[in-house]
Amino acid sequence: MSTGVLNRAPFAVTAVIHLMNMERHDAQKVVVEVWDWSTCATPSRVTLRMGADEPAMLPFHLEAQSLAVLYAEIDESIELYEIRLVDWEEQQVMTSVWKKRSQGHESYLFQEGHKSLQPC
Repeated sequence: MSTGVLNRAPFAVTAVIHLMNMERHDAQKVVVEVWDWSTCATPSRVTLRMGADEPAMLPFHLEAQSLAVLYAEIDESIELYEIRLVDWEEQQVMTSVWKKRSQGHESYLFQEGHKSLQPC
């Protein structure tokens, strides 16, 4: 599943990925990737993080009926990016993607709108 290639919005500093496992009893292993497509010819993987700036371990273990929030920094050097969800066993994982923008030095606001991942 993929967002497709997205343009980084002005002032966006973070791509935020919400993963929710809808299974009642079974955990899921999910691989999430964020790709920088700014060069068009040679995309590079962007580090995915969670919590207090900890690198996310992949595949990500998502417990039954749980939510996880992952994020990737998308600074001014990234003009185009894509978020992918790959190698999942069941289709009971729901996702949404948001951009977080800087509002001054200390506060961050979620930008309006989101992008759901689509099968590719």
